[in-house]
Amino acid sequence: MPPTRPLLRRLALAQLLCYGSASSSDEACPPRCPEVGFVEELREAGRAAGLAIPAPPADVLAHLHTRPATDRHFYKQVVAAQLANAGPISRSAVDSALGVKRVNKYQIDIANGRIYRTAACMFGPRCKGVEHFLWKSLPTLRKRRRAQKSEVIELAINVRDWPQAVDGVAGTPVLSFSKRSEAETDIMFPAWAFWDGGPWLPTIPTWQWPTMRRELTETALATPWESKEPVVFFRGSRTSPARDPFVLKGHARRGHRAPPGAARWNVRYVKNQSQKSNDIVTEQLGLDFAEPAPMPEHCRYKYLLNFDGQAASFRYKTLFLCGSLVLSVDLQWEEFWYEYLIPWVHYVPLAADGSDGDAVLDFLEAHPEEAKAIAENGRQFVLQRLRMQDVQGAQQSHLPPTSS
Repeated sequence: MPPTRPLLRRLALAQLLCYGSASSSDEACPPRCPEVGFVEELREAGRAAGLAIPAPPADVLAHLHTRPATDRHFYKQVVAAQLANAGPISRSAVDSALGVKRVNKYQIDIANGRIYRTAACMFGPRCKGVEHFLWKSLPTLRKRRRAQKSEVIELAINVRDWPQAVDGVAGTPVLSFSKRSEAETDIMFPAWAFWDGGPWLPTIPTWQWPTMRRELTETALATPWESKEPVVFFRGSRTSPARDPFVLKGHARRGHRAPPGAARWNVRYVKNQSQKSNDIVTEQLGLDFAEPAPMPEHCRYKYLLNFDGQAASFRYKTLFLCGSLVLSVDLQWEEFWYEYLIPWVHYVPLAADGSDGDAVLDFLEAHPEEAKAIAENGRQFVLQRLRMQDVQGAQQSHLPPTSS
């Protein structure tokens, strides 16, 4: 860090959603609103089958339909809500945030085009991902800098999985990638894993979002809906016990027969870096491990499961790219982009205990065209509303006034 700490410009936290330009591959995605014409008929059929399918929220549909794909201000309301929930960002609040243990402290020296960080970073690749976006912010910040002013932004960025509110730190403007409710006053910002610092997995050589978008889009085109295997697929470690009921649906405990219907639940655990987690799988659950599966292999299957992990799951966005139907299991954690996902329009929700899993799967198999439409809605959302320019953002024109 520099030897002296300059005064704060009113924290432009929305900058973390703000910068970047379209790539040619992103621009190839044509404007498309989600198909919802089938929803009312599906709701009626759901009632007959004992499934409660909600009507799509009118305000979210209006936002999706009125924002063209070229609009880089798509998440403006999300940013504004996060900043409002954090409360007034005063000098004392910033000092408090910078004093929180385990956060990384950043200074952006706008005039000199420099970025400083505290030396230690708990997860080096995560800080690398954060810094990619901070560097992207500098050109716009410098355009907004008032002449002859020495302006510096100070940020407290949390690169751990959990928001600081979990550790009893409240009322401080700490940036965290995921949280569970507005009661947690951390401010959500796009995760570093859009560029670097995702979980270390030998099956995922890079987490860089442009590369993953391109590769999985190509795989999806090679594996259209009609060619996908009609089973539920998941490969992941036991980062949360919420995954157990679904693994047990399709995997016999050691010494026992597989449960009825197991053939359509290809849901298995792979080894975790934590020996404690692995011991629970083998000793308490009596299960054997499966081999990890690379992301393109997921695209072979019609139904892909998503769970919370220790916080929000980094894999969620990638699953939609397969053109498979994403089944989301009672998500408690969220990222900034979940706001405009609509159940039974972009994905299908499942109860946490797995009790409705077979009924939902039966229902989807009985309505294949609607299931296909939901899968395509989810794919188009991620293609059009989660581009790098959406992640980097378009909030410049909505930033608060600055001062030196």
